[in-house]
Amino acid sequence: MTGQLPTLLRPGDCIRANGHIWVIAFVLDAQDVAGLPDWPHYFAVRLLRDGKRSVVLYHLYPADDRLHHTATSLNGIYTLHEDNRKMAFLCRDEHQGMFAQLQRATGGSEWSTRWRIAFNKLTGADVPPNANWRQALPGEA
Repeated sequence: MTGQLPTLLRPGDCIRANGHIWVIAFVLDAQDVAGLPDWPHYFAVRLLRDGKRSVVLYHLYPADDRLHHTATSLNGIYTLHEDNRKMAFLCRDEHQGMFAQLQRATGGSEWSTRWRIAFNKLTGADVPPNANWRQALPGEA
C-alpha cells in the first residue's frame, strides 16, 4: 500500500478476494487501533453453508485499490426476515450512505443497511437469523 488513500468503497459494495465474493458491511477507519495499520479497512462478510447450518464468515481487509471490487446497484425486489416472517420489499438504492430504502407492497417504506440487501442479492436469501457468525480462517479468507 502506498501512503495515498484508495477510493473507498461503501457498505453493500462487493470485493473479490482469494476466489470468494465478500460483501462490505462497514468501513473501519483504523486510526490508533492496536494491531492494525493506520489505514481504512473493510469489514466484509460472506455465507458458508456447512451441511444444514449457515455460517456467516467475516474478515477485515485493508482498503486497497488492488482488491477486485464492484460497486453494487441494489435496485430490485428482495425477501427479508421481519418479525419472524418473510416479507417482500422493493429496494430503491438512493445512495443514502450505508442505507437503502425499502418499499412494501402495501405502500409503506423503511430503511435497511445496504450490506444486508447486497448479501441477499449475492446469496439469494436474507442473512439467516439463526446463522453462526465467526471469523474466517486463513484458508477461507
